[in-house]
Amino acid sequence: MKYIPVISVVMSTYNERIEWIKKTIDSILIQTFSNFEFIIILDKPDNKELEDFILSYKDKRIIFVKNEKNLGLVKSLNKGISLAKGKYIARIDADDIAASNRLKEQYDFLENNIDIVLVGSNAYRIGENDEFLYYKKYLMEEDFFISKALNYRNIFFHPSLMYRTDIIKSIGCYRDIPLAEDYDLICRIIKSGYKVSNIDKPLISYRIRNNGISQSNLTKQKLMTSHVKYMYKNGLINKDTNHNMEDLSYNVNGVVNKVDDIKYKILKVIYILVKKFVYKN
Repeated sequence: MKYIPVISVVMSTYNERIEWIKKTIDSILIQTFSNFEFIIILDKPDNKELEDFILSYKDKRIIFVKNEKNLGLVKSLNKGISLAKGKYIARIDADDIAASNRLKEQYDFLENNIDIVLVGSNAYRIGENDEFLYYKKYLMEEDFFISKALNYRNIFFHPSLMYRTDIIKSIGCYRDIPLAEDYDLICRIIKSGYKVSNIDKPLISYRIRNNGISQSNLTKQKLMTSHVKYMYKNGLINKDTNHNMEDLSYNVNGVVNKVDDIKYKILKVIYILVKKFVYKN
């Protein structure tokens, strides 16, 4: 009988350290939920060391795909999604570590909440040597508050996401919006009439690298995030509009973003109070 996985884990890798990738792969292979396939896209085809390492795993759940040329994260993820056989797709990055119960928790959540299309989680932040840095709570779980919060910022952690494969494919998967493709995807899901949520548990450990994101990429990320935020606020997120970075002219360090930060903090306080005094009663 042909093996049909319930979950497809999709990961793109480029030039990460072998020791990090090993921990990532191992954290998936030891999941308490075992009915999955693990699609690993190598986006640097000349990285023979990394290719040989991944191929050294003999677990039949691993599906190794080597791009013929460097495609970038978005196209690599979409390639993985196109190959996915699972009812659900789980994301992970090549230097992060999944909690052993991550797939089980998110699978159970989506099975028990058929109106939810996408679910994320909280995360631990760890350093290059796996040292604990801090606990990052993404906090908001209820759809109403999430849809409001997305007006001000992305409140999801991309490598923690699990989503329904058919719905993601129906809305066009990821768009080529560098450094904000996850924010764009989540906003499009909301504006397409679907619901999303977060699990208030740390189901992943996200690695902070010492070199971090470069200043140029940080500026690009702010620009693209502002672009997505503008599109979402103005009901344009599902329009087939221009997303070329060179053509955008948002003031990424201006007053609008500062006001949005204040609005988000106010919404966060309201959410905490509502959760404490309404949802718990």
